[in-house]
Order: sequence, then structure tokens, then C-alpha cells
Amino acid sequence: MGRRERRRPAERIREYVRLTKQKQTALLLYSGLPPLSLAGAGLLDVLGYLASVWLAVSGTTALNMYFDRDVDALMERTRDRPLPAGSIPPGRALCFGLILLIAGVSIALFLKPPAALTIALGFLFDIPVYTILLKRRTPLSIVLGGVAGAAPALTGWAFSDFRGPGYLPALVVLGWVPCHIWTLAIHYVEDYASAGIPMLPVTLGEHASAKAVSAVGLAISALMAASPLAVGGGPLLWAACLGSALLLAWRTAPLPWAGDLRGEAMRAFKAVNASLGVYLTALILSPLL
Repeated sequence: MGRRERRRPAERIREYVRLTKQKQTALLLYSGLPPLSLAGAGLLDVLGYLASVWLAVSGTTALNMYFDRDVDALMERTRDRPLPAGSIPPGRALCFGLILLIAGVSIALFLKPPAALTIALGFLFDIPVYTILLKRRTPLSIVLGGVAGAAPALTGWAFSDFRGPGYLPALVVLGWVPCHIWTLAIHYVEDYASAGIPMLPVTLGEHASAKAVSAVGLAISALMAASPLAVGGGPLLWAACLGSALLLAWRTAPLPWAGDLRGEAMRAFKAVNASLGVYLTALILSPLL
């Protein structure tokens, strides 16, 4: 019994960390580093960006978990999350998310007021617009939800005083979000249907959704491939951007004609995430490349 009691604080901390989905948070946080690198931002701006956006995105994710706790309990993929599993009371999750969000916005407001506005924009599109108003009403909710996903990249651009082509990562993430969600929704279409979430594969069918993923994926691939024109990089940057674009197009373009659509959708889901990581890394290193 004593051993179990000693482990309880660590277990509680782990559950609160799970509430913030740190893998997803890290990728979104990473998306704001290219604008800072492209503009040659100073250390204070970089640290201010990392602290404010990490706290704000973590808090917003926890709030998303709070508002989605009922549908999460209905889906096999999400029913073991902290709120539906009962490991964290809803009221504490709400307070936790608000504290993190307010802390992140406060840091940005103190260091770089325009960045506080882009963080607030991300919160507004994520929680009130996407999660509360649209997610349970329309299959196109994730299109506006993409604005929330692009907010960290815009915040990185704001911390760099909007210098340089820092808008590029935001545009790519704006398209990445629907591809990311729709490929996952194709694979877990029955889960979304059982929870009553009108995601695109549920309302229009899996093949129509695959066509949407293919079209958006090709558009993002073209933007990735053409990015060095705006950045002005050398051959290594061109190679990295083209590589990320080809990886994305390779998995998303032929998706409508896949035999095992659900299996191929999961492979496309992984490729979409990997290609974004390669692309962002290329832009971060572009001053060296």
C-alpha cells in the first residue's frame, strides 16, 4: 500500500501531461520556429515564443479534452483519455487548461503584444469556433480548425516582428490540419460515426474524403516545393523541400484509388506528419543550407 501511495503523485502528473497531448503540442510548437530562424530572431524572442506557445497550446488542448470528454468516452480510440477514464475530474481539467492558457498569453503580452493576439486567434478558432460550434454540426469544421493549427506558426512570425517569409509555415499547416484529421478519420470512420461526429468520411463517404485529401495534399506539396523561391535557399534547401513535397504527394495523391483505403489512410497520416517535420526542419536550417 505504501509503495502505491508513493507512486500516486507521479501518476497524477503523468495524467495531466496526457491531458495536453505533448506529441501534438511539440509538432505545433515546432511549426513556429522557421519564421524565427528565417528572420534571425534573438534568443529572447525564441525563448519567449517557446514558453508562451507551449503553455497556450497545452492549455488549449486540455480545454479541448474538457469539452470533448463526452464524445471521447464513446470512441474506442479516445475512451482511455484522462477525462473519460475518470483519472482527472472535469473541473480540475478545466482549471488546469485555463491556467496554462492564461500564463501563455500573459508571457506573450508582456514580451510581444502582437504575438498575444495570434495566440488568442488560435484559441478562438480552436475552442469556440471548431470544438463548440462546428465540430458536431458540419463536416467542414476542420477547415476552420486549420486556422487554430496555423496559429503557432503565425505566433513565431509575430515574435520575429513579421520579418521575412514567415507566413509559409502557417500556410502549409493550414492545409496540413485537414489532411492530418481526414486521413485519421478515414481509418477510424466507424469510431467517429458511433460518436455522432459528422467528420467528412462519415457524411460524404471514405472515397470522397480520400479525394479531398489528395487535392489538399497536392496543393501543400506544391507550396512546399516552391518555398525556396521565397526563402532564397541553395541546392540543399531545394532538395529538402522537394523531398518533403514528394513524400506527401506519394502517399496522398493516389489515396482515392487505394485497394485497402483505411490501411493506406493510416500510412498517409504518418507520411503527412513526417513530411511536415522534414519541411519545417529544412526551413529552420535554411540559413545554413
